[in-house]
Amino acid sequence: MILNAGVLSEIKDVKDTSLDEIKKVMDVNVWANKILIETLFSEVNEIKQVVAVSSGAAVSGARGWNVYSLSKATLNMLISLFAKEYTDTHFCALAPGLVDTGMQDYIYSLEDEGKFPIVQRLKQAKGTEKMPKPDEAARIFAKAVEFARNYESGTFLDVRKM
Repeated sequence: MILNAGVLSEIKDVKDTSLDEIKKVMDVNVWANKILIETLFSEVNEIKQVVAVSSGAAVSGARGWNVYSLSKATLNMLISLFAKEYTDTHFCALAPGLVDTGMQDYIYSLEDEGKFPIVQRLKQAKGTEKMPKPDEAARIFAKAVEFARNYESGTFLDVRKM
């Protein structure tokens, strides 16, 4: 099963981010996944694999992605901890890489790329193999889900590095 509770907050500096905003993003990106996992394990007898959709932002710490990065790093740890508790199930947090969706256009419209270099990097990737269209990204992700079982349970994986 693939869990994809997730939301991207505004691109801004951590000093400009309220605790309320952090809590809202954490509720969706982390705690919703916790609730889903616990509910599934209480209702389903055998679960072979759980894949949470993470992000490279969980490890990059790019300026402007503060709340999103925090939430995805926390999600990665949550998955690692569940892997230690449910040892008969394979868990992983899987980053799909950049995907050319409407979210990218929204990000481009938000901020000055001089202040947040990640915006420039995203713009440069658009239309290249570094940022596939959703159908191609889905194929890559599906293959990575199958291959993920070759890695230790509880690991964070990025499709671009598999």
